[in-house]
Amino acid sequence: MNILERFESKVEKGEPGKCWIWHGTRSGPRWKNSSIPGYGKFQLGGKSQSAHRVAFCLYHHEIPHGLHVLHKCDNPLCVNPDHLFLGSHIDNMADKHAKGREVLPPSGELHHKAKLAEFEVRSIRKSPYPKQYLAQTYGVSVCTINDIQKRRSWRHIE
Repeated sequence: MNILERFESKVEKGEPGKCWIWHGTRSGPRWKNSSIPGYGKFQLGGKSQSAHRVAFCLYHHEIPHGLHVLHKCDNPLCVNPDHLFLGSHIDNMADKHAKGREVLPPSGELHHKAKLAEFEVRSIRKSPYPKQYLAQTYGVSVCTINDIQKRRSWRHIE
């Protein structure tokens, strides 16, 4: 089986103009509780490649260095070559922003490394006690207390 046949064996082609859905290996979602699926993955030359990039190369041409393959359809699992186009990193970020696909990591107390809750951050900001005392009380560093009070961290909390 050649590369194109192997690739297409993992693709469900829809009606003309519709997405071709990748049914091979996938990367996981970018963030833990994200509903956005990861991208398709395809083994080529002993390396795992993004399926949509492989599709672009198979059906169009090689991807010039530094360019990204973007989706017109905004479906990470789509490998329809008619839905793919080239763009710079800036183009990719602008496209993602325009389509509302900016997935930001959890922040504040939802972040997996958070040691404080929002009510504790508010208390720290209002507290008249020295930074050293607050750091010991809340189990964080003096630098963390200082960053909270100067609004270098937890900026979203009033």
